[in-house]
Amino acid sequence: MHLQKCVALVLASSGLFTLGVTTCQHSAHAATWHKGVPKFLRGHFYRTKLEPKYVKMNGKKVPINSRRSEDLHFTKTKVRYLGYQDAANLKGCHYTHKGKYIIIKGKYDKDMGSALAVKVKKINNKVIYAGVSYAYSSTTPNFSQLKKMTRQR
Repeated sequence: MHLQKCVALVLASSGLFTLGVTTCQHSAHAATWHKGVPKFLRGHFYRTKLEPKYVKMNGKKVPINSRRSEDLHFTKTKVRYLGYQDAANLKGCHYTHKGKYIIIKGKYDKDMGSALAVKVKKINNKVIYAGVSYAYSSTTPNFSQLKKMTRQR
């Protein structure tokens, strides 16, 4: 009789242990999204190298009337992008780490069918590599090449 109680106790405790171990596991591959913009970017303004003001055509200097650089301005929850031919504001941002890169997503301020995301790689306190994606799926943004940007302020 004593042996049967011991066996029943061992089986019950091992069953509870197995149940506790299997129900408390978390997926290690789940992406963690953080609110806002990473702290090292907040309050800073980054710019690519300026393009030349003039282009030579038929031996004459012709002025370029388009924007000559791309700019990114980061606040606590917003990203402002000023490109060659376009501009965008990203509100209600959240970010995640993907290896060496940070993906920042948010609500695009214009009512368009595409969405906006920014991919950033920090080199040091003054230099980042960044790229902007306008059309992306929810899991894999499609970024063109990243551009070197230096902090202006």
